[in-house]
Formats: sequence, C-alpha cells, structure tokens
Amino acid sequence: MTKEDPSNTAWQQLLGKSYSRMGWALEHAEKPELALEFYGAALKVMERQAGRETGAGPMRREVITLKLEIGRIHLDEGRLAEALPPISEALALAKSAVE
Repeated sequence: MTKEDPSNTAWQQLLGKSYSRMGWALEHAEKPELALEFYGAALKVMERQAGRETGAGPMRREVITLKLEIGRIHLDEGRLAEALPPISEALALAKSAVE
C-alpha cells in the first residue's frame, strides 16, 4: 500500500511504527544489530513524514525518539563514537522544536 500511494501519511506512519516495533522486539530478544536495522528503516520513513510537517509535530517526536533509541543501543554495545551522532541530532531537533 505504501508503494502504491507514497503520499498516504497514514500508511507511511503505520509502516514506520511497524519497523519501530520490530526494532523494539529484536532489541528485547537481544539482537541489537537487527534492532538497529529496523530502527533505521523506521527512521527513514519517519524523517520523510516529518519533512512534510510544519513545526514540532508528532513525526518529529518520532524521529527524536528513534534517534535516541539508536544511540542508546550503540551505547549499550560500548560504541560511544556511533552513539554520539544520533543522540546529538535528537538533541538538536528537540531544541529547535522548543525555540
């Protein structure tokens, strides 16, 4: 459905949330690398949706949350260098939403 109608935000949001939930499930199944793949896929979908929003909408919050999740997994795996960029990006987005 999302390929047939990529402008349908409801389907895009469901796709992003589905990827995110798979990431969460894989993370809790102690498969962090697979979780990162699904969180990354969710992030791509949500960033596209956030680009269509004005201001600090719900998709921007999803993007921030996903970046924080990705950073946290890297931290949990002892990869500080990989953790800092997504966490810093989440912080910058959050700051711009409240300014």
